[in-house]
Amino acid sequence: MEYTGRMWTITLPDGTPLLSMNDRRHHMAQAAATRQLMETFRWLVRQQHIPHLERVHVVFYLLQPDHRRRDPANWMATAKVGVDAIVREGVLKDDDHRHVTGPDPRLIPGMPSPALRFVLRIRELE
Repeated sequence: MEYTGRMWTITLPDGTPLLSMNDRRHHMAQAAATRQLMETFRWLVRQQHIPHLERVHVVFYLLQPDHRRRDPANWMATAKVGVDAIVREGVLKDDDHRHVTGPDPRLIPGMPSPALRFVLRIRELE
């Protein structure tokens, strides 16, 4: 992958409910949580003033306040909503393999954060 050097970081506010692949919510509660998360991501994307991009590499980071064992891929559902928000805001034409590489999960333990924090990083590809 060849990066252009342009990169944007979207950090969800502390306390934002995250979606997990292990969620066992009622489908109506899941849909409401997804809608709320989508609106949050869309607002944050607009705040970044990200221009239209052709190809990106997306990595998401989970910053955790402790050293407990976690599977970062469980939060892929949250990352998917973030990528969908990028498409809905017109940054990308689509979220297929021709436009998006990833999202790739990363876990960073021991960060000074009161709770689990979700960060989405978008890097432009040539």
